[in-house]
Amino acid sequence: MPVNAVTPSVSSVTHTASDPAATAVSADRMGIGRDAFMQLLLAQMRYQDPLNPMEDRDFIAQLAQLNSLEQLEQLNESLSAFIGQQNLLRGAELIGKTIRGTTTEGEYVEGIVVAVRSLGAEVIVSLGDKDVPLSAVTQVTQ
Repeated sequence: MPVNAVTPSVSSVTHTASDPAATAVSADRMGIGRDAFMQLLLAQMRYQDPLNPMEDRDFIAQLAQLNSLEQLEQLNESLSAFIGQQNLLRGAELIGKTIRGTTTEGEYVEGIVVAVRSLGAEVIVSLGDKDVPLSAVTQVTQ
């Protein structure tokens, strides 16, 4: 009765005040995904002892776990989208204000924010000719 082993990969997630996007966790990093869970469940059902089959309550509990996993994945996607929008709004509040920060090239700059854009999960504030990631802004003044 060969059963393919599925090893979950668990990663720790850190949250820092300077980078709220760090809270976004992909489904792959949450542990085993839906497909792996279904493979385990099907393998368990396929290779169970016919004289001692799986209890109904065990099967129902596993289906409830699958449902919980799907809901957590949906919640994670919603939270990731919300965090992205929050960061974009934080950047938009800086338009017209003077900031100090470090560019992606490592240059320390100061200037008035003229535009904000989203680059993947990162929000970039533009000082005209220089771009500063929102997480690298160190000071904001009127």
